[in-house]
Amino acid sequence: MTVSQTPGRNRPRRRTADERSLPSRYDLALLAIPVLFASALVAHVWLGVSVQASFTLASGLSAAVVGDVLLRNPPTAPGSGTN
Repeated sequence: MTVSQTPGRNRPRRRTADERSLPSRYDLALLAIPVLFASALVAHVWLGVSVQASFTLASGLSAAVVGDVLLRNPPTAPGSGTN
């Protein structure tokens, strides 16, 4: 049985162990959002900042992170020709 090789379709390159161990930009963005809200809670408890002010700031910064990741630097498929 023969397997057809569609011209122009390359098999995605496998990531090496070193590449898998490093977090991507998008992993760091996903980490930043709960860290921002945890920081807001810490600011409320330890520094006495109001809940509304600290969570408003955390929400705005989280929205900026999401906007940057999705709109400014969107993820692209490997080999799609866009950066």
